[in-house]
Amino acid sequence: MSFLLRSHLTRFALRNVRQSSDVSFESAQKTMKLMRILSLTVVPFSIIAVGVNAYMIEVEHGKHAVPEYKEYSHIGIMTKKYPWGDGKHTLFHNSRSQGIKGKGYDEQ
Repeated sequence: MSFLLRSHLTRFALRNVRQSSDVSFESAQKTMKLMRILSLTVVPFSIIAVGVNAYMIEVEHGKHAVPEYKEYSHIGIMTKKYPWGDGKHTLFHNSRSQGIKGKGYDEQ
């Protein structure tokens, strides 16, 4: 069933290519074969390489210490408390890296 579907879709795609340009049927088939091979070989390795690179960067970033909290008058201005918890923590609060005005970091 999948072979029939793939064959039908391939013919449909190639017919559109032939109608829209002067590309021969054989040339279009070669291009489709090349793109299929590239998408099944090069793309997975590229995704793995990018994932490993991102992981290594994140590990390196995690080794750095959190800088000392500095109180700035223009940061953390709150005119109204949040409707959850104590009203000072944002919904997605990270207690190690986000300081609270007048208190600093929750964890050290």
